[in-house]
Amino acid sequence: MIIFVEEPIPDMSAQEMKQVLSSITSINELVDLYVLVHNKFWFIEDDLYDFEEGTKEYENKCAEIDEWGNLMNDLSNRVMQIAAEERLLMEQPDVGW
Repeated sequence: MIIFVEEPIPDMSAQEMKQVLSSITSINELVDLYVLVHNKFWFIEDDLYDFEEGTKEYENKCAEIDEWGNLMNDLSNRVMQIAAEERLLMEQPDVGW
């Protein structure tokens, strides 16, 4: 179990993170940013339970969570694509299914 003491990258929006990501060229930097985005997503996702479903605050939080979740998924895909291109992934044997 991981318990965050404070929000990762508290002063950055998902849009600002997208701008940062547009200039990333190193796989190491990409992975580091993926970790930050992943942690941010799960940190703010937990905030959803602070709001009553159907309220404006709840809807705003859902939109923020979706934005960070989409960014996390995009980054995950980029990291996995690069890892596959660099042959960093272990090939799975054909089990005949």
